Amino acid sequence: MVKLLISRLLLEFFLILLLYVFQSVFLDYMEILGAKPDFLFLYLCYRSLREDNPLYGTGLGFAIGFVQGLYSPTTLGAHAFAKTIVGFVLGKNDSRTSWNEFFTLVAIFFSMLGHDLIYYIFTNWKALVYNMINISIGSAIYTTGIAAVILFIFSGLNNKE
Repeated sequence: MVKLLISRLLLEFFLILLLYVFQSVFLDYMEILGAKPDFLFLYLCYRSLREDNPLYGTGLGFAIGFVQGLYSPTTLGAHAFAKTIVGFVLGKNDSRTSWNEFFTLVAIFFSMLGHDLIYYIFTNWKALVYNMINISIGSAIYTTGIAAVILFIFSGLNNKE
């Protein structure tokens, strides 16, 4: 049991690092009108919605936010705090609840806006409205669009089985 837990945590850790490296290398090439997708955020949403334990989402959100915060030490803790809250809120869902694709996408969109709101309150609250309008909304739409494509692909694969 302990070996399974440790191997699962190590797998999560390496997946987070892999997504972080992917995001760090390719994100600037994926920018559209200033909007960039957040693959680490998508992973947090997916895992938090699928687990039946809000502590899992909380811990995962903190881990992802901490890794992101290491890249920008001037705002260290802001990513961790915002993603911890998102992970907890999404983790509070009941896994027995049937989350169809539409509600999953709505949850991702509004969670990203909530994440950015929390992040900008702690890092740049003077430009909060500007950042929310010019950065966050576009990034939330872009990230949700990528999530929709991923959900469409995986739902198609599941229907073929």
